[in-house]
Amino acid sequence: MYTQSQLLKLMLEDARRKTLKGIEGVTKEQLFAPPIPNEGCIGAYLMHLGECEIGWYENMTGEKVPQELKDKNYYGVWIGCPAEFAHPPKEPIEVKEYISAITDARKFVLDFLDKIDVNELDEILTFKNEVREVKMTKRDIINRLIAHENHTRGQMFLLMRMGGIKTNFDNIWGIRLEQ
Repeated sequence: MYTQSQLLKLMLEDARRKTLKGIEGVTKEQLFAPPIPNEGCIGAYLMHLGECEIGWYENMTGEKVPQELKDKNYYGVWIGCPAEFAHPPKEPIEVKEYISAITDARKFVLDFLDKIDVNELDEILTFKNEVREVKMTKRDIINRLIAHENHTRGQMFLLMRMGGIKTNFDNIWGIRLEQ
């Protein structure tokens, strides 16, 4: 029988497996060039996955990840940031660098789930900005990360199809709960 933390971890890992399976065979140039006009590149979407996990991890735990990991994931400087702060890579980066960056960011969340007491998942956190206040549990945040990856993967795959980039859709659907 799986604990709630283990199930959340399995769902995170399943979402990532599908994302990585879908980009198999895609070149660094295809990840770097926008697949259609007026759109971001697929690599930026990949790094955005790591960027969001870093941000939510820090919010959940109050701990900071090393700046080196933030830099590796282009935290706050590639996708969705004000133009004056943007400094994405100037040339294509290797596919393995994208994968390494988002894998290293994900490791913090997975380790967190390995260590957390199941009751802590329901701890309520409050986030405030200039406009509003939002309350969420740590479980909500993990579920948000799962949903975010699934949504972002859908965006990526649609853009790749529109741009004529062949994706690998075989065997990416369904959750597998093997050890």
